Amino acid sequence: MKYDDGFVAYLNGTEIARSNITGSRTYNSVADSDRSDSDAVVWHDFDISTQGLPLLVAGQNTLAIHAMRRSLAHTDFLLNPALVASFSANSAQGFFVSATPGAANAALTSPGPDIETVTHTPAEPLPGDSVIVSARVTPRLAPIQWVTVIPRVQYNAESAAITMTDAGPWPGATDGSRLFTATLPTSSGATARQMLRYYVSSSDTSGRTWRAPFITDISNDDGKSQSPQYYGTVIKDTALGTPAMPVMQWFTQDVGNSDTRTGSRASCFYQGIFYDNIYVRQRGGYTSYGSQKFNFNRGNGLFFNDVIGTVGEVNMNSNGADPSYLRPLLAFDLWRQHGHPACAAHLVALYRNGAFHRMSSMIEQVDEDFLQRHDFDEEGALYKLVQRIGETPLAGGNYSNSPALGDTLYGVEKKTRITEDFSDINALVAGINQSNGSTRYAFLFRNLNIPNFVNFMAIRNLTGDGDTNRKNFYLHRDSNHSGEWRLFPWDKDYSFGVGYGGNVPNPWNSSQTFYADPGSTNQWCVLFEAGYQNLWLRQMVARRVRQLADATFGPPGTAANSTLLESRLELIRTSFSPLPNGVTMNSSYNNRAEIDSWLPTHRNNTYNVYGPTGSLPLIAAVASANPQIDLLSADALPTTGSNQDHEYIRLSNPTNVAVDISGWALWNPGKTSPLYAFPPGTVIPANSLAPLHQPFVVRNLAAF
Repeated sequence: MKYDDGFVAYLNGTEIARSNITGSRTYNSVADSDRSDSDAVVWHDFDISTQGLPLLVAGQNTLAIHAMRRSLAHTDFLLNPALVASFSANSAQGFFVSATPGAANAALTSPGPDIETVTHTPAEPLPGDSVIVSARVTPRLAPIQWVTVIPRVQYNAESAAITMTDAGPWPGATDGSRLFTATLPTSSGATARQMLRYYVSSSDTSGRTWRAPFITDISNDDGKSQSPQYYGTVIKDTALGTPAMPVMQWFTQDVGNSDTRTGSRASCFYQGIFYDNIYVRQRGGYTSYGSQKFNFNRGNGLFFNDVIGTVGEVNMNSNGADPSYLRPLLAFDLWRQHGHPACAAHLVALYRNGAFHRMSSMIEQVDEDFLQRHDFDEEGALYKLVQRIGETPLAGGNYSNSPALGDTLYGVEKKTRITEDFSDINALVAGINQSNGSTRYAFLFRNLNIPNFVNFMAIRNLTGDGDTNRKNFYLHRDSNHSGEWRLFPWDKDYSFGVGYGGNVPNPWNSSQTFYADPGSTNQWCVLFEAGYQNLWLRQMVARRVRQLADATFGPPGTAANSTLLESRLELIRTSFSPLPNGVTMNSSYNNRAEIDSWLPTHRNNTYNVYGPTGSLPLIAAVASANPQIDLLSADALPTTGSNQDHEYIRLSNPTNVAVDISGWALWNPGKTSPLYAFPPGTVIPANSLAPLHQPFVVRNLAAF
């Protein structure tokens, strides 16, 4: 309490503390003496435990304080109470295994010696090899008594524990850590393509035990919080040869459920690393047959490759509508080649329970890991556009009455910020469905990341994407910063000539009268239609399509096998052969003939039918080799409240054609990195489309 000059405190009407006041008191009593100001402003403790605790009742309690000055003539007064409660805990030693944020601590665990840095050699033993297991063991609450390793082959019963030998202090350790080793003889009986799993157990002199890996969850849940039960490896089968593609060997006791939405627990061995107790289930919508999702343990993600690093989830897709297996990998590759955030993907040979299972495209999941890798805020809202199951089409299976983003009642899955409602995407849907043209387009330019949208629409055209009319893409909102929406691609087996409506050469998947799939289903997307209806966006996409078409496959007459598309296709094909020994595929596998036959038609459509002199001119003429862009103005010292977030540079396109400045940059003289690099899809419209021909580069988009 800080006080000047005296007080009496009451809890639920009974006195519990007083200072500088004696005897009885009335409403106008004064303090016994005058306290100095220096003493009054210092905290003084009053322990009210003895008097106060018996007075507490369940529910509401009332603390009342009667404060007094020394006299009415005093001109200052102070009363500053603070109520502090604490409780005593037992002094037992132990550890909290699970975090309990916002709740009382869980029960203490009294573990045995700590076990870490568990390894085995060889990493991939041959049949009959002995396997040496090593571990770093550190005493915790008492000295080490014993350490053992318990092996298990496949799903057989665990073998007898093998005592690990104390090989001396852990090199360089100062915490009492010691190196323990043991040999598992002749792979403990495991043969080629079989799992050899094990765990390490320890005990101290007081009988406290521990094990590694420590199990937190091995239940058959949704795969979000599981933990490994064992370390392990798979016995190498040299008979597989040296296939071009990686081999993933996976194991499950519940094959049936692993091919359903229920899912099952599994283990897998990939690129020399063993992953135990993962979760495998069916994935996909219309083409879900044969495709599975692999969810890995938190903190033990799958090592995807040297570029991606580890990920928590991958999609092991079947070939879907593509008998060659080439299309999804080529499509995602071209999206990435042209600077659009898109999934990493490659071919994998899957073996299940020791037998060849299938060839699969391993596709990176669009999730928080994906967002982080592309420098987007993983806390932003992420939605997936899927098939609008549950609504009734018009006669003949016509879905023209049911576009994507016409509402959020169907076909929208929320992937992040799952504790929130759909308010953000509902606002997007409302904005793009406005009937007033000017307000609709103002909304688009305020809420879309325009370069991302332009690039997305252009690359759809390049790849002949026939299955993104109302699904198979993601929407991400930069919720905590700019508020802008971006699009990411998904599911690319319907590319390069495969599509619901056949060949889809038009970047808007539209005709002059209907902005939809040209096939009979008439599937479409309100967002794409809004872009088509806007002259500025249509011109931007037209320029970007031409820029990328020239860079990707060139006009009719371009020499065969001389383009980016064909070189990337051939690079992908090298990862398809040779197959693992004993595996055969049909003649469509790794066959580029259908893509080769599609390409001339697509070139003709791009450059002639939809080119600048075509019947529906949606694609621009060839770009100038040296386009002119002017620096119109700049403000490094804003007068608007001296707010540096209002700094800007303004550019201007003085020409009568749109200019694609993707990859251009603004530089400060003498600097080694640019002040600003223009993202893929940045197109400045022609000077006839004011004011967008004079865009701003700003320090802070939200503030500007």
